[in-house]
Amino acid sequence: LVDITAAAPAPSMTTKKPDIHVLTASTQNGWKPLIYLEEAGIEYELTHIDFSKKEQKSDWYKKLNPNGRIPTIIDRSNDDFAVFESNAILLYLAEKYGKFWPTDPKKRSEGI
Repeated sequence: LVDITAAAPAPSMTTKKPDIHVLTASTQNGWKPLIYLEEAGIEYELTHIDFSKKEQKSDWYKKLNPNGRIPTIIDRSNDDFAVFESNAILLYLAEKYGKFWPTDPKKRSEGI
């Protein structure tokens, strides 16, 4: 018998976190970035923000989003750039990934 686990790299060396980390709760605005990411086929990490514990008002969260509201995303591929407010997130993601967002200014204006 050959032990194949001995030759396998450690999981931490092979597992790369997705570029986009979404911090949100189960609300209409909170689902918007998730719907975009799912429809665009983009991998993401999800952290649920618990309103009953007021996590959105905690110091750690307000460092990401000074408004203390959901949703917020962190783009790990862009120096951990934080974007908050659902419409700002949707515009950021559309421009970053070029999905569901026309490049023609006239068509883009019609889409808004």
